[in-house]
Amino acid sequence: MEKLMVNTPAFLFSALLLILLASAIWVLASVLVDRSLHSAIKENSDFLLLDQIRIIKKRLRMSLAMQVMGVSCMLLCMAFVYFIFMYLYMLAETMLGISFGNGFLSGHFHP
Repeated sequence: MEKLMVNTPAFLFSALLLILLASAIWVLASVLVDRSLHSAIKENSDFLLLDQIRIIKKRLRMSLAMQVMGVSCMLLCMAFVYFIFMYLYMLAETMLGISFGNGFLSGHFHP
């Protein structure tokens, strides 16, 4: 088996940062839409907009779940690097596998 190096999870850090940045921008845009829909309901009393607000709130919860998964993936990558420094290769491989799976799942939560 090939020896694990510290730079093995390096590509995850950049990919996760891009995912977190994209989701943060999406959340800001969704909050603006949500606020405009709330003001439209106050002005027109159009209750059809309530369904749109519910959908936006559901998407915001999904985006929050994606951000939590992305941050936990980064923490697992840091644990991987720590275990490599401590020469605990079996734990490092386990952390890397969990981190890859977590990173894969975090990309699928985006609405």
